[in-house]
Amino acid sequence: MNPWIKAAILLLVLCPVIAGTVTLGQELIRSETRQAIAQSWGNTDAQYTATGTFNTNLLIATTNPDAVDCDAIVSSTVTDKELSRQLKSLGFETIQCMNHTQKLQ
Repeated sequence: MNPWIKAAILLLVLCPVIAGTVTLGQELIRSETRQAIAQSWGNTDAQYTATGTFNTNLLIATTNPDAVDCDAIVSSTVTDKELSRQLKSLGFETIQCMNHTQKLQ
């Protein structure tokens, strides 16, 4: 087989693998950034962390867990269009407090 054809086939096989590796590496960096940002928001009333495969879920843990408070936190965040937009721009897709989870809009 012509060496140029072999090289072209090899390039066709390797390009998607290399591109996928670069994309995965970039997503892991963004994932670590989301985790650091979420943790920096913590205070005496609540702790924040990023969870999920690529840390796209914003998990809120309050010092006094209460279902009503958690529902209010999640609902008010999702309905606040500007806050929801800002969280999405950071790569978060969902917000969760206790068992209350909603997708950011």
